[in-house]
Amino acid sequence: MRDSTSTKINFLEKIGTNEIPHGGGTLLDHLVGVSEILKEMNALEYVQDAGLFHSIYGTSIFHHQTVSDRQVVEDLIGEKAEHLAYLFCVLGRETDRRKTEIAIIEDRQIRGDLMLIGFANNEEQRRKKEMSLKEAYNV
Repeated sequence: MRDSTSTKINFLEKIGTNEIPHGGGTLLDHLVGVSEILKEMNALEYVQDAGLFHSIYGTSIFHHQTVSDRQVVEDLIGEKAEHLAYLFCVLGRETDRRKTEIAIIEDRQIRGDLMLIGFANNEEQRRKKEMSLKEAYNV
């Protein structure tokens, strides 16, 4: 059985994601934001969990790897979610070609799940940037 969201967030705090700067906030803020957007989109729970851990192994842009033991993550969020989080981290590492590499994945479910996570990742960053602009201009 998978752990509750608070247990997952406690784990992310324990490994220091709440102290790592990321896009005007912390990595934890970003991870939670991505997961919340996936929830708004009615994504399946394992996809929401993958979104919560989507950059835990580092990405082409965000090079800070916070954990390397995949089994620990799998035990926390489940095999499907961990596999998606891992793929999201390793795809496109060389030249940030993640979208292209996702598009050629033959498994339609995995491809679709990764596309959702990618959308939520970009949307969270867009929303954060929009909020920063509004704050800067007192809108």
